[in-house]
Amino acid sequence: MLKQTMKKIINALICENNEDRVFLSEIEFDAKIRNIKKIREFSANPLLLVQQIRKQKKSHYRTESSPDEIDADFNLLIPAGVDPHVHFDDPGFEFREDFYTGSLSAAFGGITTVIDMPCTSIPPVTNLENMMTKLNVIKKKAVIDFALWGGVSGTSFAQNENIEKNMTELAEIGVIGFKTYLISGMKEFTSLTEEQLTIVGKIAKKLDLPVAVHSEDKDIIETKRFEFQSQGRNDISCYCQTRNIEAEVLAVEKVIRVARQTGAKFHIVHLSSKKGLQKIEQAQQKGIQISTETCPHFLAFTQDDFEKMGSVLKTAPAVKFAEDRDYLWQGLKNGSIGFVATDHAGCIPKIEKNTGNIWTDYGGIPGTELMIPFLFSEGFLEGKISLKKSIELVSENAAKFYRLFPQKGSLKIGTDADFAILDLTEKNKIEGKNLHCKGKYTPFEKRTFSIKIEQTFCRGEMIVSKNNFLGGKSLGNFL
Repeated sequence: MLKQTMKKIINALICENNEDRVFLSEIEFDAKIRNIKKIREFSANPLLLVQQIRKQKKSHYRTESSPDEIDADFNLLIPAGVDPHVHFDDPGFEFREDFYTGSLSAAFGGITTVIDMPCTSIPPVTNLENMMTKLNVIKKKAVIDFALWGGVSGTSFAQNENIEKNMTELAEIGVIGFKTYLISGMKEFTSLTEEQLTIVGKIAKKLDLPVAVHSEDKDIIETKRFEFQSQGRNDISCYCQTRNIEAEVLAVEKVIRVARQTGAKFHIVHLSSKKGLQKIEQAQQKGIQISTETCPHFLAFTQDDFEKMGSVLKTAPAVKFAEDRDYLWQGLKNGSIGFVATDHAGCIPKIEKNTGNIWTDYGGIPGTELMIPFLFSEGFLEGKISLKKSIELVSENAAKFYRLFPQKGSLKIGTDADFAILDLTEKNKIEGKNLHCKGKYTPFEKRTFSIKIEQTFCRGEMIVSKNNFLGGKSLGNFL
């Protein structure tokens, strides 16, 4: 690899420390951050400050750029995003998404690190051989850096596989944790019983890696689904009643029991309910190693929206109610929810979202391209969370949790030069047709966000600039 020349970004606003203070800065970098020079500190409201400075760009604040410098134009520069929960479907389901289109979409969203799930590829990543099969395919397509989840499936138990051997070999090659399900609709990756989850927890404890759990109660969901289907009902209300709050709460309680018993780190993915979060908060206060994430769609939409827009908003779990949405925002603010992830899982909407039956419509939405614009627009700019907290939630916290920090998720000297530059003053009307993933749909259709991603840098390379892709395949590294 050719040695990169030193580059400089000037007129960039960066946020540091525990307060919403910003610094007008210059950043020197090649593949790594080499120096950050703080020109001036501001303690005013960051948004008002950006608006004020941009109106006065020709004032004494501005450093005039030379041809070899990149002018950030008084936009906000943050450590590029980390999306720790994506389904890029490669290999096996490339008609929905492949690693090139998925990682390209992430790059346009200011994200330079994704962690791909083990369950929506063929074969699923449940052993070393399967992982190498996947890695050999996707490493040729990755636009940005990536890590991988390993998985433990009920299928592996049913086939009497050596679970500990599989998990150990996956840990040795570098998976960041193990994904499991308490209910699953995938034939190749079935759900675990509480007893099986306990076995996984004990092994994960030895390996010092987290276990991520799709936490919905199988008995409740299957019983209610059979009841409604027997009545010939296939409406959205039935789907929501099937994947209800009780189903999430009972499953969360099961995970907490296993976490307490094994001492392992357990992580609840895509949390959707207030009562589920309250159970997690109570367990956290008791010192049980339980953490969680939530997704933009649970922070933005309710079942009323689901009824109006239809299966474009169908996910598992289903969106809940206004009090759940509002309590999840509080969890982000107080830290009981560690970070935001997207559960990016697109499809061919004209076919798979329009089967005429809620039970057979595909459950999943693309989201990685919109995570940062959503959170900064409807979180920070709406006053729900601070600027520093917003940066932590889309970048720093996930990097720390999955031991990618400080190489990822930071602006520390000597770490990867991964940046996203955000214009906090430009309106951006969302249209699914403009997304860079394969699934050209979104529940945020026609919604206007108040920020725009201007540039994305991965290890010093500008790969996105003003809606143009400047990178190429194979740029991304396996972390």
